[in-house]
Amino acid sequence: MNRLRGYLFFGFLALCLIFLVIWNMSRRPHDNVSFTEGELKSLAAAPLKNTSSRHRIVHFWASWCSPCRQEMPSLLEVLPDLKEHYSIYLISEDESQDLALQFIQQVDSNLERLPYFYWDTKKNVAQSFQTQLLPETFILGPDDKILRRISGSMNWKEKKNLDYLKSLPRE
Repeated sequence: MNRLRGYLFFGFLALCLIFLVIWNMSRRPHDNVSFTEGELKSLAAAPLKNTSSRHRIVHFWASWCSPCRQEMPSLLEVLPDLKEHYSIYLISEDESQDLALQFIQQVDSNLERLPYFYWDTKKNVAQSFQTQLLPETFILGPDDKILRRISGSMNWKEKKNLDYLKSLPRE
């Protein structure tokens, strides 16, 4: 009898695992994603640019996220190299615009990179991308198809990461 209970228990666990895998696969972002000016608020009061012919880097972060805080300096350091070929959206998931601005001022005191920072006012953009953790980065093609999803922090200055970004076709 105990052996039967054990088989039933492990069978139930296996079914639960299969269900979770199928459910998680159904939560993948859509092939095409986009967002509008009404969903994001520019922290520099700049309008969203028309990026229809460019690759985009969409990066979700928050000031309270320790990996985000560690990663942001390396991302900001390579930003001048990336902005020539990519439209870049650094999207804060903070509860308030003020929290995001305070953090940005800590890592970039002259605020020259502020036009790349946005605040996801109602978390609709993060929801449409189905972000699962922070930081999370999406590389989009000119057709808004997701080419790569990077979950967790990375060193943007690492050669393999820069080589990948440079390997994508230009405009």
